[in-house]
Amino acid sequence: MFCKNCGTENLSTANYCINDGTLLKRAPVKFRVKEQKASFCSECGGNTTKGYNYCTECGSSNLQYTHENGFASPKELTNMAAVLPQKMPAFQFTYVKNALLPALIAILIVFGLSFSVMKTSEKVFNSLVGDSLDEMDLAGLIDKIPFEREGDLPKLNKMYGISDIVMESNLQNPVIAVSVDGEISGDEEHATVEAEAKNGFIIYLLIPFIGLFVAGMIASRRRLSSKLQDHVNNAIGIAVLYSIFMTIFSLFAGYSYDFNTDQKNFDMSLDISTNYSFFKTFIMTLLFGFFFSGLGSLFAVTFRRATSLLSEWIPSGEAIHQAIVIPFRGILLFSVIIFAYLSSKIAEIKEAGAFFFDTPFEELIDKSFMLIATVSVQFGSYFWNLLHFTPITFTQTESGSEESLSFGIFSGVESDGDPTFLEDILVGTDVDLYLKLALLIPVALFIWAGFKIARKPNVIKNLVIFSVVYAVIMSLLAAFTDIGFGLSGGSENAEDTLELSLQLGFGPIGTFIKSLLFSFVFAFLGTFIHKSKKHA
Repeated sequence: MFCKNCGTENLSTANYCINDGTLLKRAPVKFRVKEQKASFCSECGGNTTKGYNYCTECGSSNLQYTHENGFASPKELTNMAAVLPQKMPAFQFTYVKNALLPALIAILIVFGLSFSVMKTSEKVFNSLVGDSLDEMDLAGLIDKIPFEREGDLPKLNKMYGISDIVMESNLQNPVIAVSVDGEISGDEEHATVEAEAKNGFIIYLLIPFIGLFVAGMIASRRRLSSKLQDHVNNAIGIAVLYSIFMTIFSLFAGYSYDFNTDQKNFDMSLDISTNYSFFKTFIMTLLFGFFFSGLGSLFAVTFRRATSLLSEWIPSGEAIHQAIVIPFRGILLFSVIIFAYLSSKIAEIKEAGAFFFDTPFEELIDKSFMLIATVSVQFGSYFWNLLHFTPITFTQTESGSEESLSFGIFSGVESDGDPTFLEDILVGTDVDLYLKLALLIPVALFIWAGFKIARKPNVIKNLVIFSVVYAVIMSLLAAFTDIGFGLSGGSENAEDTLELSLQLGFGPIGTFIKSLLFSFVFAFLGTFIHKSKKHA
């Protein structure tokens, strides 16, 4: 239904326009009570009989109302749109067209924030090692070597630019490839080295989150709607455009450098390049684009709530809402605690910082806010994952030999190799004790989620939806937050090849299973608390 005064789309059950308050004329919808013939209460399963409008055991209403298009329970009638015929329109290209301006704004915000981060990083880099590199004058030393060469040596602070920040803010892993071809007195040699840095620092997601969230808000405000399908279409349109742009941009992102010399008895060609995965960029930016812009689109409806609106719009909305906000609340809480702890430690170092005066570390400590924030958010996500009984694992692979060190709340420290300094650190602390006490936090959140879900019909179905959605979010979080690097390479004349990798993170499959069971059990307990409170 559209307002005849301003053109705003409104719910078909609305009496007045949500934008300007104009009276909306609509045909009346008539309902009548349907005769009660059920033998069991739909809420508690207790025995009932014909003519009983309310259950004698739990007091729930057994009334049902009919109209020309079906029937609904009294709880569903609180949202009249749930019982009125609504045909979900198929996705059309016009949704992408309408999302063009918001998607462009999101891209501009992402590049603007990335540029700001790049400038800040350059200042820190120059303050820490820039002066030392200038004193060494590597370029001048190379110029004194009597080689004929093509190309100049690059500056280290220019090998990492805005394109890398844009890609890594979308959690893309840079792959650095180095190729060397040389000939000395007729002997030819070819060597290659490839390194992949696993970028799982989720604080980088703030850059695309801000851009896409604003884009979703703009798309939503351009066409106000109380239909979930319209917000989904907004998110899909923005996500498609954003992912297409970022995927094409990934082909040009990174760094490329060629260095060649040509002498009588010595020839060398050096190639260095950085590239990003085309397919992975498309999938991840599509996912981020849909989720972040969808949140912005929902938030723009009231500027107070986002996913909580789902509980009013769809039958399983409360379950989905709880599954989304619980990990966000948990990670935010632990990040704040860790940030406060690390900030206090940095303050102590500054007070006793005579040792760092007139050194690069003094500048690093003074500008440590971003570093502390990065570490706090990362370990906040790690701690939240640990509370789901999934161990965090540090794996080292070298030339086919693998060693791992894992830590879990109840399993403690487990190592399949020689003891490491990490093992000594973990054994000598009370981290496992604090984590066991912190288990009360997710337990309380799950119980509260179950209590809220129990207010809606189809409790078991909604509990399953809640647990599955929550487990999917946690497994994606585990997959995205891996950090480490892999290194491989070799030469034509050497028999041995170089293989080395270090990785810190969680197993997505184990995280999914344990999160599913953990969330379901305690959310189910929350439904019992709701029933007991209702009967009291």
